[in-house]
Amino acid sequence: MYYLGRHVVWIDGLSINQGDPIDKANQVSQMGEVFKHAMEVMTILSSPTTNTDFMFDRQNWAPDIISKEHNRMHKVMLEVVGNDYWCRTWVLQEIVLAQDLTVCCGKHTCSLDDLFNLNHQIMAHETWRQMRRHLWTIIKADMSNQATGHNQPDGGVFDKDEMAIFTKEGRKNFQGIPFLDIMEKGMRFNRCSDQKDILYARRGMAIDGETLIPVVAYNNQQSVEDVYREFARRSVTTSSPNALKILTYASWYTDGKLPSWVPDWRLLSNTSEIWQARSFDGDEKGPSEDDENNDLLKLQWSHAMPDVSKDGNELTVQGRILQVMTPQHAALFTKHNDTLIKMVTKPLRYQFPEVMMVLFPKAPKPIVGDLLCALKGCPAFVYLHRDEGSHAYRIVGKLQKFQHIAVQHCLTELTKFQSNKSWAKNWSFRDLDAVGRLPEQSFTIV
Repeated sequence: MYYLGRHVVWIDGLSINQGDPIDKANQVSQMGEVFKHAMEVMTILSSPTTNTDFMFDRQNWAPDIISKEHNRMHKVMLEVVGNDYWCRTWVLQEIVLAQDLTVCCGKHTCSLDDLFNLNHQIMAHETWRQMRRHLWTIIKADMSNQATGHNQPDGGVFDKDEMAIFTKEGRKNFQGIPFLDIMEKGMRFNRCSDQKDILYARRGMAIDGETLIPVVAYNNQQSVEDVYREFARRSVTTSSPNALKILTYASWYTDGKLPSWVPDWRLLSNTSEIWQARSFDGDEKGPSEDDENNDLLKLQWSHAMPDVSKDGNELTVQGRILQVMTPQHAALFTKHNDTLIKMVTKPLRYQFPEVMMVLFPKAPKPIVGDLLCALKGCPAFVYLHRDEGSHAYRIVGKLQKFQHIAVQHCLTELTKFQSNKSWAKNWSFRDLDAVGRLPEQSFTIV
């Protein structure tokens, strides 16, 4: 860095006393402002090699050189973009907040946008080469000749949409938005040594970051679960019309240390695990979020607000029962089991039942007698199962496909479909006022 003329620097790994929880909390709470106001943020990639020196040398970015040295540059680019660095939770803040972010590898530097453009050029050549190979394969009708030795043009662990964050326009999608939207958009950046940081690292980016996490703490008295519970409590007790949106981030395969309504952020890895009620295309895939057109958020309610118990475990909220699960309904959930996981794990379940239950626990499905409800401020249908001998309920059926079943099979008398301009199917209530007249009652969820 001195070679490049950088003499006044702030290095988070050195400037923060990792052994002092008070100093660490104080520094971390200011990191958002540090990155936001820094003149330049520099990302140091792994140690340079002859190949990385070649790829990062701007003289080699000419189209004819990229074409000639494509195999070499393609391999290096996959290694660079597929670097573990791009999964670390704190890196998201560096990318999004930096006014000027420079990628450094050895003596070579480039902007993040330059890296994106170089990746695009290399992958464009790879895509054309792939097309030529596949066309020649078809002509020869001999699939074995092209079966090995070719990497896929997917930019390493990044897909095309994820690579957009490397551009200024793409980074704007992460700026000036609520906390939960940042969690959804940046799920790949979840690798950290302290799992509290999955939330703390987003605090400086979200417009409601300091509201939902007013204090950063690393003391031993507050566990990871405590941080997640407090974050969920503050989320549901806001005055937002979709205050219970956070419920839809609570995955079904929690280990039981957290209430069923509190997300375990350590477990979420992709957006398909968020079970919001959205629009559907003809194949029941490709959800598209649009809270403004979500009839669940248009229902009228009393002024009673969600409440959370002092220990952070019980959520009390207003709701309406839309359907009670019948044997016919319950059969639908059994029929729609995850076929792939079932196919792969079924032989192993017989041989190693205890191990397989830990590795591949079965999703709690709604059963006969469970309630399908609309909850005040929640953009998804909620399945509630009453704990035996208790007044409280647990949320079950926390899968996106169970939202599809609710709309298409369980609530056919209440819901309808219509196609939008992009030919996706949007659901709505047949009579919103009629649903709003259903009895409103209080539910306690644990």
